[in-house]
Amino acid sequence: MRIAWKTGARMLGAFLLALLAATLVASAAQSLVNLSVLSGLGLPLSAMIHLQTVVHDWRHFAPTVAVLLGASFLPAFLVAGLLARWLPRARPWLFPLAGAAAVATMLWLMRELVGVTPISATRFPFGFGLFCLAGAFAGWLFATLLRPRRLTT
Repeated sequence: MRIAWKTGARMLGAFLLALLAATLVASAAQSLVNLSVLSGLGLPLSAMIHLQTVVHDWRHFAPTVAVLLGASFLPAFLVAGLLARWLPRARPWLFPLAGAAAVATMLWLMRELVGVTPISATRFPFGFGLFCLAGAFAGWLFATLLRPRRLTT
């Protein structure tokens, strides 16, 4: 029973850390892609404005992104975990692929359900790619934190 609690706590901790990392990366990507669009329109933006915008979005936009990412990562990582049991050699690729696919699916579903892409940065291929990379990074981090431990004697 004790081992099950430790395993569950370890999984939850790895999931929350991966979710936090992806949320911070995706939120910063949203900020910086939007600022890039504004700069392209000729608006002069200082490095301080960039930093302030990223921090502002971490406080106000990131919680929403965390909920969306968490809801998409949960089934994706469960499926990747099941596949990793049958394909242990593919484990290093399964979780990053699951994370990227989860984000792409979430963004596609939001566009289909709402009629527009609610996350403005993902309307551009570069922003969409950055969000998917954040998902892949989360999958990699999750798999790395839960890497099977080798017993040493």
